[in-house]
Amino acid sequence: MIFDTNTLGYKLVTGQLKKHSEQLNKYVAGLLDTDGWIGFEFTQGKAYVRMGLRQAATVDGDFQMLRAVQKHYQLGTISYGFQANDVSFCSWRLSTKHANMLFGLVGKHMRIKQSHFKNILEFDTTQGDLKEFSRLSRENTGWLKRPKHLSYAYVAGLLDGDGCYRIRKKEGKITTMCVKAAINEEFILLKLQEDFGGSINDHSEGMKCWRRGLGKGHKAFSIPFLKSMRKYSCIEGKYLKINEMLRYLQAAETKQVEITPVVI
Repeated sequence: MIFDTNTLGYKLVTGQLKKHSEQLNKYVAGLLDTDGWIGFEFTQGKAYVRMGLRQAATVDGDFQMLRAVQKHYQLGTISYGFQANDVSFCSWRLSTKHANMLFGLVGKHMRIKQSHFKNILEFDTTQGDLKEFSRLSRENTGWLKRPKHLSYAYVAGLLDGDGCYRIRKKEGKITTMCVKAAINEEFILLKLQEDFGGSINDHSEGMKCWRRGLGKGHKAFSIPFLKSMRKYSCIEGKYLKINEMLRYLQAAETKQVEITPVVI
């Protein structure tokens, strides 16, 4: 077990969380906003809502986080498979009933896909063009009420999902963290910038990227922020990288405050 005992990750994977945990709800909302999906599935001519999350082995080696999340909520099922590049993945799938139950817990904390998930769950599957409705809903998604500030647990979910912490391996220097989003989801990047600073740039066709410096020049921000991310991160690989960054920054901070003795 690599998580410290006072972290959300430790409590989640060891089954020590209370049945209702708003910290976990906010974290899972961040995951759903990045890696989550919702849509219609047809069985025997009838349409049903399905919701899910998928993690590749390259992100979470033994899928510890996703299995623990499913076990905590007691909703949906876990399955495994292989992607086209032969990388294994774990998928958490929820039926219509379970999707509604989960959204009732985490939906109010979602920011990117909140209105889209709500639209799909409330749509009358016997009426209209489901594919067109889903497409338009996804293209025009957003929050239903603009938050005053993004919670640390939610941001940890974003970064554990589709975010990254960058370190120059050869030099051992911290550079940045980043979160990517489609152009129609730039509003979440603007909110990250409003709350935490940084810059927004074009990433690739149809994509934008928010970046925030975390190096020695940003220690006043970086150390408290990374400690908050460490408290809520539930993926071992991300947690270890956060610890690596903190060790580097705290070592640099110690050197900076050393006092040179004065010879009289």
